[in-house]
Amino acid sequence: MLDREAHRHGLSYLILDQYPGTVIDPLVIARHLHRYERGPKQLWALCARYDIRLEDAHTAGADAVAAGQLAYAMCSRGRVLRRAWNHGMAVEHERLTREWELARYDALALDRLQGVWNREWRAGMSEFMLQRGDAGAAADFAGGEWPTRPNDAARQAA
Repeated sequence: MLDREAHRHGLSYLILDQYPGTVIDPLVIARHLHRYERGPKQLWALCARYDIRLEDAHTAGADAVAAGQLAYAMCSRGRVLRRAWNHGMAVEHERLTREWELARYDALALDRLQGVWNREWRAGMSEFMLQRGDAGAAADFAGGEWPTRPNDAARQAA
């Protein structure tokens, strides 16, 4: 979806034609990069964190453009931080390490890794809910795969 919206809005830096079917999900990436940090991970909060302007929030076009810009910022920031580290600038080491990790991957590898990261997040949330005594919520987090691609299933059935 982000790729198609990027095409529509003329954002050439997110075009994923080289890897059809690739999904880049800023929320999954944020949960991985900022997993030990408190605070919201909603689109508005992540846009503020990465200095991305979010106008007309909750409209499909604006949210898609912001999500695309956010994905680009998250994936490119690691490269910037790597250069800063190599030049001796003081940068928070733990965050730098996680963002280096993200910058190493191409879109196809990142697509696959997001599935792993999402499973890890779901397992952690499921365990947390069990510790709180909420078995129903734990079961909700335990199920499902990332990403859900209903169109793929419909195409295979046809």
